[in-house]
Amino acid sequence: EELQTSKEELQSLNEELITTNNQLNDKVDELGKVNDDLANFLNSSEVGTIFLDRKFCIRRFTPSPTKLMSLLPLDVGRPVSHISNHFIDTDLIAIADDVIKTLVPAEREVLSTDGIWHMLRCLPYRTLKDAIDGVVFTFADVTRLKRSENAMKEARNYAENILKTTQESLVVLDPELKIV
Repeated sequence: EELQTSKEELQSLNEELITTNNQLNDKVDELGKVNDDLANFLNSSEVGTIFLDRKFCIRRFTPSPTKLMSLLPLDVGRPVSHISNHFIDTDLIAIADDVIKTLVPAEREVLSTDGIWHMLRCLPYRTLKDAIDGVVFTFADVTRLKRSENAMKEARNYAENILKTTQESLVVLDPELKIV
């Protein structure tokens, strides 16, 4: 009778374990799909991203920054200071250190050795519990914008120089014929 009772208890416990195991498998499958979605999102964006831990070691990176830095999959876990980069006058460690200390995101335009301009952003890496656990660097190519900006400055300077050298009176009107 005791053996029968023990057998029934074991069967009941086994059924509970099977149910719990199935639930865990469902959660693992769901987590895998979310990770796939996130990986596809990060890889499809043309914004390079590098995640660093609190010691400024590489936690993860997207494929894009491998053109800006000599990154290999084996570099995960290595300090970013050990990785050579192609930026001119840009100290990633100093930027990351400042962001960790102040918790204020940093943003600046940086030039790479191949003449490409990038918008560098560095933000604190926040966990879901709002703890700071490193920094995130993003790099977006802004070369076209930078070239457009420079072309507009040159055109404005050219027009201003023409106006300065003109000896005749000049009036500029807008489309409604009002003096500009």
